[in-house]
Amino acid sequence: ARKAYRQLKGLERLQFLKQRLSIQKQTTSTLSYLQLLNKIQAQVHDRRCSMLAETRIKQKKRDHQLKLEAKLHEIE
Repeated sequence: ARKAYRQLKGLERLQFLKQRLSIQKQTTSTLSYLQLLNKIQAQVHDRRCSMLAETRIKQKKRDHQLKLEAKLHEIE
């Protein structure tokens, strides 16, 4: 009876360790996907910020060019 009990406990422990390993793998996988997602989101944010800055610079150049053309037109 003791031997059967020990074998049963051994099987329970083995199943517990197997389940624990599975959970660890799933957790590791989930964490790596979250890190990848975070990295991609940061890249998208950086691109949007740089595009916005470029748009503002182009708009300022256009505004400045229009002012110069208006002044030249006034002089003529």
